[in-house]
Amino acid sequence: MKKLILTLLLLSTHAWSADEIKEISDDELNKKLISTIKDFEVEGALEGSAEFKDCKEQNKFDASLSPTQKESNAQKAVDCIKEKLSKKKNADELAKLSDALGLQSYGLVGSKSTKDITEYFGNKMYKALTGVDRDEKDYKKMAEAMKFKNRKMVDQKVFIQLYRTQLMKNSMFEVSRFCFENFRQADTEGKEVSSTGKSFGEYWIGFFNKHPAPDQSASETDKAAYAKLFTDTGSKGFGTFSDTGSKEAIYQNIFQSLDVNQPDKFKIVETFFMNCAMQIVPLCKIFEADPKNEKTGANACLAKDKTQKYRKAIADAKKIIEGMEKNMDGSSSGMKVADVTFYDPTAEGENSIDSLTNYTSADFVGDGSPKDSQLTKKQDECAQNPENSGCEDFIVVDDSLAKVEHTMDMDLRMKKEVEIARVKALVADDKKKLEEYLTENGYLDLLEKLKKDPNLNIEKEIGNVYEARREAALAELKNKMGSRQMTADQAKEGNKKADAIKANVQESKEERTRLAQVVMFNNIITGYIGLSNKKGETLGRNINVLKKETQGLETANVDSSLFENLKTSVDGESTVKGGLFEDAVILDNILGKSGN
Repeated sequence: MKKLILTLLLLSTHAWSADEIKEISDDELNKKLISTIKDFEVEGALEGSAEFKDCKEQNKFDASLSPTQKESNAQKAVDCIKEKLSKKKNADELAKLSDALGLQSYGLVGSKSTKDITEYFGNKMYKALTGVDRDEKDYKKMAEAMKFKNRKMVDQKVFIQLYRTQLMKNSMFEVSRFCFENFRQADTEGKEVSSTGKSFGEYWIGFFNKHPAPDQSASETDKAAYAKLFTDTGSKGFGTFSDTGSKEAIYQNIFQSLDVNQPDKFKIVETFFMNCAMQIVPLCKIFEADPKNEKTGANACLAKDKTQKYRKAIADAKKIIEGMEKNMDGSSSGMKVADVTFYDPTAEGENSIDSLTNYTSADFVGDGSPKDSQLTKKQDECAQNPENSGCEDFIVVDDSLAKVEHTMDMDLRMKKEVEIARVKALVADDKKKLEEYLTENGYLDLLEKLKKDPNLNIEKEIGNVYEARREAALAELKNKMGSRQMTADQAKEGNKKADAIKANVQESKEERTRLAQVVMFNNIITGYIGLSNKKGETLGRNINVLKKETQGLETANVDSSLFENLKTSVDGESTVKGGLFEDAVILDNILGKSGN
């Protein structure tokens, strides 16, 4: 569980999104220094069903087929699935099929850097929860700490609380990441206004004063017109990182790119986040209308999909916690052991659940973050001479990416048909259950649309959602993994392999730095957001994460003059008790729920 909690953060910027991620055991891929992906299988009822396997047989992977032949085979498989689904009228049975398709097991292998950071965070959390330092080099001290009488025990409910808290924060991180990396201004032709050479503040300052967002009561036409002022085709954040070997240079660039010490530019974070977040659904609608030809909105659809999944997982975790509290008299699992200390989930300070699920930029590039001199040496060598045999660890040459694309494509096509059949059954059966389905799965914009138009063709709407999701996911997979994994034939094309290795080396160099930049941006954003509950009552701000960010910078001995403005923003401030995004209300607003 601890590993899953951490992996959710570290892998949240990848294109694929599954309910659980499990690393594959493959010696060759595990040697790679970049994140790679191996073909995955769809588990559960669908995979185990002979009739659906029969459909999949019509669309086997064959690298030699032309794109037209591949599309033809995929359509045959879809037609087969449609025919079989037409005989299934029971909404509950279709729900089980839908859930089965949500249990993809992605063969994901993290980069060397990602694995090191995961282990680093895992050890820190383990020490906080149990009191045992797994990094302790003194065997006698470790043995003493491991004795039963000296260890803290962890109630199973705490892991669910940690999981839910991390999910809530990761959902905000995903929105922050989208807004920082992808969200951009659009010109009159809908093309991205370049951010090259500009800081975050320089790019956005004054924009929302000139173009104020329509309120929630505005017409759909006005909201759609406003969305056309933006695009989501950005691929990275702001700033450049030519020197990733110097902590001082890294922070100098991060602070400059975020305008941390420029109060007039820095303050726009308060208005920027919600203005951006509220455009995720409208931008996605642009892509849903024409996913074959439209580029704007693809990243928004991916962000929307992840946000919906986070929202559902948060609600499910809450139900588990409530069930535990009901069955176990509120506090613990019922375990009563004399002379044993339990981790206290109500603890304040560094070992609180809130603090344990906060991450800072210093955790990735500060003095306490893991270092690997051998990796750095190899990066430098391969940046200069990518043809060296040792540089093969920065690329994968086989058919694995093509197989993943094929399997993902078929998986999402099947998911689309199952969801359409499921909605069709709900429409015919019970309107209340249909509304529950839309609410539970985060289709809050469609729910609002249905309330205004009872005759809405909801089956078509859901079909559009999944078609857009398929196109966006496949495009993102190619974009993220296209330079990391290529076929043997592609590797023989001119300097393609060497160029890819050089690009991957640079990406590997920047991996922690870029993540640290987004982490700091997210910490600033979430530290400024006013929190409220379902009743609309203002709870205040959670500035714990901002305080931890500044403390991390001080511990890492970063020049304090560079972030003086950040320190001033939290000096003397107090945080909200508990400090969480109450019941993920903010996600409801982002996903299209009206204020009514």
